[in-house]
Amino acid sequence: MPTVRAFTNVSKSALPKDFMVNFIDALGKSLNRESKNVTLHFLCDQMLCRGPNDDPMCYVEIFNTCGHGESEEIRQKVIGISDFLKTALKITDGEAVRILFHVIPPHHVGIGTGKILTDFMTK
Repeated sequence: MPTVRAFTNVSKSALPKDFMVNFIDALGKSLNRESKNVTLHFLCDQMLCRGPNDDPMCYVEIFNTCGHGESEEIRQKVIGISDFLKTALKITDGEAVRILFHVIPPHHVGIGTGKILTDFMTK
């Protein structure tokens, strides 16, 4: 179920071909999930900076209902996701990729059919 929301100051026109498909694949691998179960909302051309410059950067939020693991597991997820983004977005400063991990209760996740995630978990 992971839902990922990412923001970058990089222009959409500068994204590599198949960026979204490749990012979903990288997220699936890094998060140990099938890529078909990862939802991605990616926003380009954002007013986003770290410090007094406008160098390429990316801010990522990852929402999951079952936690993200212990510190070392999260560290490995950060490395996998950051490596992809640094290459794809031409980010030279590794600290310009920021990733926040959020855990949300499964009953706070709605599905368009009028159900919530716990409806699927009890079956």
